[in-house]
Amino acid sequence: MIIDRGYVKERMEGSTKYLLPSKLGLGLVHGYDRIGLDKSLSKPQLRREVGFFLFFLAVSLINYFRPNATWFKCAKGQKP
Repeated sequence: MIIDRGYVKERMEGSTKYLLPSKLGLGLVHGYDRIGLDKSLSKPQLRREVGFFLFFLAVSLINYFRPNATWFKCAKGQKP
């Protein structure tokens, strides 16, 4: 995903693949860091926390408004 969006470029050295930040990727990290948040959005721990929170929020809202949603039952291991 980060390669497709142009945030990094792939470079192979022998059998080892390296991901190098592009100008876009460096600019994105610099912009996140300049926002002045207590935690940096460019760090993986915060991205993971935000992703989990957004997933939890989406599932909660769908469950509230559509408690019989088929995909939700399947995600919980139940038959639709």
